Amino acid sequence: MKELQRTLDHNEKLKDFLFHKSNDRAFASDFGDDEKGKNKRMEEMKERENISKYKEAFDQIKKIVGADSSLEKITSDFVRIEDANFALFNYVTEMNNQVETLQDSIAKLKQDIKEARERGEEKERQQQQKVREMEKKLEESEHEADKTETKLNLMESV
Repeated sequence: MKELQRTLDHNEKLKDFLFHKSNDRAFASDFGDDEKGKNKRMEEMKERENISKYKEAFDQIKKIVGADSSLEKITSDFVRIEDANFALFNYVTEMNNQVETLQDSIAKLKQDIKEARERGEEKERQQQQKVREMEKKLEESEHEADKTETKLNLMESV
């Protein structure tokens, strides 16, 4: 805001200087210095437009913040609000980083759970296979025992 005020003051002084200088040049342009005079007048017009734009912007700022506000108060309010916005921006950035980290952790945990589940299912399949094999061996052993018992009974009866 101070920079804006300085620019406005500088442009006002420049406008006054150019106005006086243009009067001198206008007199000189009557004696054959037309092209330079036109360029200077165009520059002066641009400067005046810039000054009026700066004044309008400053007036709008004063209207928004209140006509009784000084430039220092406007500046300090702006800096305070800007600091608060920056703090909020940093907070949001930190939260986004934490969310991203948590999402990565969740994805890793889901992958670990999936792998553990697959390992558990594979282990269960292997155990069921072993149980079936043992049941088959038991059945064969029982069958063999029955066969042997039958032979024994036949031999005893003879």
